[in-house]
Order: sequence, then structure tokens, then C-alpha cells
Amino acid sequence: MKTAKTCILLFAAMSLLTALPCLAADEVAFTGTEAACLTCVCPDCNPGTWEKESTLVRNWEWVYLYTASDPRGAGYLRVEVNWSLDASFNGPAWGSFYSCDASGNRTADGWEGTWNGQIYGFFPSYNWIANNIAHGIGVYKGQKMEFTTAYGNSFTGTTVGTIKDVGKE
Repeated sequence: MKTAKTCILLFAAMSLLTALPCLAADEVAFTGTEAACLTCVCPDCNPGTWEKESTLVRNWEWVYLYTASDPRGAGYLRVEVNWSLDASFNGPAWGSFYSCDASGNRTADGWEGTWNGQIYGFFPSYNWIANNIAHGIGVYKGQKMEFTTAYGNSFTGTTVGTIKDVGKE
């Protein structure tokens, strides 16, 4: 079962990498990493509610640190996390996010958006895939960022995505 989950994650990541060469002229592809920022201190992040031995989580917030081949995709995001997992720790996850500093304070320039994904056996492994859509704020207004992050038995996820100009308003 563990091998099957790893294969699913590998297939999803490979599918994303093969799709990137088909970009429109106004799109830029990027790759990077996503990891919970263990050195960040966010005094007003919501601890959320954790029920049924952590299989049901609502409105938990954490600061994540992103690296990216395109600097527009790098930095800190304050992420709201929700999940509904079954007894095997499998199930849907979703939430929202916005660009912030290391303390979780919203920045004037960056991104805000939503994400949704699927967790595949969260404990003791850390396997999940999340799809993210963000719209630019401040200097990034008129831009859209779409990216997918896959975690596979690690606390650092691999991210691939695109940033495109969808027009300034």
C-alpha cells in the first residue's frame, strides 16, 4: 500500500513536469519547494480545532516557506488548513493562503488564493498533493499563479507551477 501511494505521487509529479513545456507566451514555469517554516513565529495564527484524534481539522493556520526558480513564487505564505481524514488518515484537504512575512503578517505585494488537495496516509508518512490558485496583489496585480505541491515521506514538498499575466485591472 505504501508503494502504491508513492507511485501515485511520483506519477502526479511526472505528469506535471511533462505538461510544463506547453506554455502560452505570457506564462512562466517555475519549480521549487514548500515547507512548514519551523523557525517562524506567528503569534496570531489560528490554532484551529482538532477533533477525532486529529482526523478532523478546521481553520488551522501556519506559515510556510517557499523557494522557487522564479522569485515571484518564493517567500512566505500564511496558510489556512482544513482536512477530513478517515481512520487510515486519507481524505480531502483545503484552505486559503496569502503572502506574509515570517511572523504571519500580510504583505502588500504577493499572492492570495485557495488550495485543495488529497492526503494519502498522513501518519506516519506525509504523503499528499495540493493544487493552488493565487491572484496577485500589489505589484503582482493582474498576475495569476497556479502550482501543485506533492509531498512524499518528507516534510518538504516539491512544487511545480506557472505564473501568467492575466491583465492589469
